[in-house]
Amino acid sequence: LDSAQQQILTEVDIQVVDLSGDTLGRAVPGTIYIDVNAAGYGWFVDATPFANEEFSSSSELSLIALPDSEAAGHVDLWTVILHELGHLLGYDHSDEGAMQASLAPGERRLLDWEDSVDLFFMEFPNDSPANSF
Repeated sequence: LDSAQQQILTEVDIQVVDLSGDTLGRAVPGTIYIDVNAAGYGWFVDATPFANEEFSSSSELSLIALPDSEAAGHVDLWTVILHELGHLLGYDHSDEGAMQASLAPGERRLLDWEDSVDLFFMEFPNDSPANSF
């Protein structure tokens, strides 16, 4: 990431609001809006998002929640936040991975970005609003 992209990510404000319909999140410059109840499915908030222990592999960039896990039947907040942060960085929707346009309950999408972006998220600043989730 260049310094401008790092600045965008460290200054993002995340707000929980009631988004209409099946919208899970929305990004506008400087702000990510997250739906209050994940379009009625409820959020899976993962305390260990890099471990993926609640999921099994579906494809290289997609994981499916194990049937008895806390993630089953809920929308993965980690994936939605990564997706919206991707939009703030200028990424468009893709056919697979975190930037895919839709997300089913019980599914986690993985990053398909350059390694420097992956490293940034692994060392996400502790004082970032995203860490409050």
